[in-house]
Amino acid sequence: MVNLEWLENEIGGMEPLPLQDVHSYEEGSPLVEGEIEIPYFEDFMISCGTGSFVEVMQGIHKNMRISGNELRSLGADPSSVVVARAAGNSMQPTILDKSKVYFDTSRTTIKDECIYAIEHGGLIKFKRLYNLPNKGVRIFSDNKDDYPEDKLSAQQIIDENFKVLGQVFKIETSFKL
Repeated sequence: MVNLEWLENEIGGMEPLPLQDVHSYEEGSPLVEGEIEIPYFEDFMISCGTGSFVEVMQGIHKNMRISGNELRSLGADPSSVVVARAAGNSMQPTILDKSKVYFDTSRTTIKDECIYAIEHGGLIKFKRLYNLPNKGVRIFSDNKDDYPEDKLSAQQIIDENFKVLGQVFKIETSFKL
C-alpha cells in the first residue's frame, strides 16, 4: 500500500503505510462491526484485459472484507470501491505486476496526474491522466520508455470509446522472497 499523498501529488515519497488488521472469514459469516464487502476481481487482470467494464463487473468475483472507515479515511466511497489485480509493467514503478489496485468508481472526473482505471477501445487499463484543452485527455504510463503516451481529442474520446472507470486510491504489492 502506498501513501495517498504520493499517489495524488507525489508528496512524501512512496513509503509504505501500515496495513489494517487482516483476518480470515468463512463465506457467508456475519460482517464484523464497521466491516464491508467489496468486489475483488482476483483472476481478472487490468492493464491488458478485453471486454467492457460492465461485462467484467457482472462477471465472477470474490468478495473482500475491509474496514469502511479505512476506505473513507483514504477518500473513497465504500459503496463504489472495486479491487482488481494489475498486469504488466506499463505503470512501473508505481504499480507492479500482480499488485492489488483499489479504485473508486464514483470518482471519474479527471484530476491531472492521478491514476485511473480506464476503458479505451475495449481494453481496461490503469493509466495516469491529464486534461487537455478542448476536452481532450492525455494518457500516460509511468514506464514511459516502453509505453508512449496517447493524446485524445474530444472526438477521439467518443470514437475510441474512452471511459474513466474510477480513480485509484490504494495499491498493495506483495513481494515473495
